Amino acid sequence: MSFLTRFFLLTIVSTVSAIPSYSQESKTRQGSSAPAGRPPAVEHDPNAWKEYSSQRGLFTITFPGTPTDDDNSSGTAPRLEGRKYMLTTTAVYAVYYMDFPADFSHDLEKEGMLRKQLFDNSRDAAVSQSKARVLDETDIAIDGHPGRLLKLVLPGGGILREKRCCS
Repeated sequence: MSFLTRFFLLTIVSTVSAIPSYSQESKTRQGSSAPAGRPPAVEHDPNAWKEYSSQRGLFTITFPGTPTDDDNSSGTAPRLEGRKYMLTTTAVYAVYYMDFPADFSHDLEKEGMLRKQLFDNSRDAAVSQSKARVLDETDIAIDGHPGRLLKLVLPGGGILREKRCCS
């Protein structure tokens, strides 16, 4: 039986409240993309974006720098093994995954109600922990696998964007 064994979460937090967003009017007259005295964000340099591959996580993604790689395993039974890859610049970029145990007998691609419950619980935890408000939520497919795109506004005005996927 073919079933899903991995739950992915790609998170991008931008316009964080501690980092002001700049309008066209705040640009310097020299055409810089940052106000005077502040260097431009690394994300604006196309050469900063590098492909990052995780052999352990079985994925490749581009980051505007090199992320940290840390344990993201659950501490409760049943224990789910996982990793998180995170990079903080003027925004926060992260990829998290959790592996279901080998005896997990559900096919989340076919069992829509169970998948919906997993995505809903994950959303509810993110909202509860961050005190955010849901702006938009859309069912999507990532490389043919069912997923969900979530957009939240954080209390300080930052925007959190997450793509969740089971593969």
